[in-house]
Amino acid sequence: MLVDKRRIIEISLVGLFISGIAFILDQIGVSLRYWIYPYTLTHLERDLWLPANFSIIPFFYMMIYQWFPKWNKYVLAITVFAFFASFMGESIFKWLGIYKVLKWEHIYSVPFYILIGIFVKIVLKKFISIETKSRNEI
Repeated sequence: MLVDKRRIIEISLVGLFISGIAFILDQIGVSLRYWIYPYTLTHLERDLWLPANFSIIPFFYMMIYQWFPKWNKYVLAITVFAFFASFMGESIFKWLGIYKVLKWEHIYSVPFYILIGIFVKIVLKKFISIETKSRNEI
């Protein structure tokens, strides 16, 4: 209902890229003992398969990507999301006992959330440019 059906592949790629990046960065953070996940939400998942990496986080990036096509508004929206996710989202997970910080501060997450959003938009715009160029050559 929320997705622009004309751009569904493009927006889905944002979610796929974000999921992969979030998963890899989460693995690195856990491996370096910056944070841990003392409990899992289901018996099926493992400690490093945090559902937020494959649902909540990609959803917000996908909606921001769709709703803010211009760079200046996109970066502003990503920045607002970065602070919200870092301070509210991570705090909620801490409060629920799902996430425990060992050697990490919420403020450290902010630039990562911003840079991930910028990186994914740059990559997608490059893909779209390559696709458009190849269509024009035919």
